Amino acid sequence: MKKIFLSAFLLGSFGVMNAQNIDGNNGDRVKFGVKTSVNYFTQTGDVSEDLDYKLAPQAGAYVNIPFGKYFAVQPEVNFTRVGSKESNYNNLPVEGTNFVKYTNETVMDYINLPIMLKFYPAKGFNIEAGPEVGYNIYAKNIKSAYANTVSGSHKEEIKTDIKDDINEFDFGVNFGLGYELQDTGLNFGARYHLGLSNIVKESESADIKNSGFTVGVGYSF
Repeated sequence: MKKIFLSAFLLGSFGVMNAQNIDGNNGDRVKFGVKTSVNYFTQTGDVSEDLDYKLAPQAGAYVNIPFGKYFAVQPEVNFTRVGSKESNYNNLPVEGTNFVKYTNETVMDYINLPIMLKFYPAKGFNIEAGPEVGYNIYAKNIKSAYANTVSGSHKEEIKTDIKDDINEFDFGVNFGLGYELQDTGLNFGARYHLGLSNIVKESESADIKNSGFTVGVGYSF
């Protein structure tokens, strides 16, 4: 599996590296870089209406390959955590209890391989879009109950491994905007990820997709 991802990344990275580039809005050289981001994801489809977005980290590496005067291809390899969260409050608790809060949380980790096509209408500024494939490496459901009583706060938590219920591969498409600070190596970006495939193995019982937003910062060498 690692060989598949590595081969795809290298093909995307070096397949157009020899293309002649004319100095333009997209820079004048191939750039390697690292990035870190914050995800704000949820699941869509056959899910509860009360399901909310969940904050989670993302980190990875990329290579930016300019071609022509206004375009670049940017393959990436990212570690991405996504999920969702649902919370309910009991406003009529038992005697001696101020409140009870229940949460139902899903956490999933993926190794993602997006390949972004970037268009640079002006120096530093880019508009991007491209497909993404992810490989699931971790999935858990966490149910929690919090109670605030006269004797103090109490918490109970149940963790369930749901990796066997999740499809290994996840497919989607990204749309985003970015800005690169000239001559500093720093770049900033925001993306929306639209999930296209069902993440649940038993597709007849539910159709659920990963979708959400990512905001991050990167550094090009």
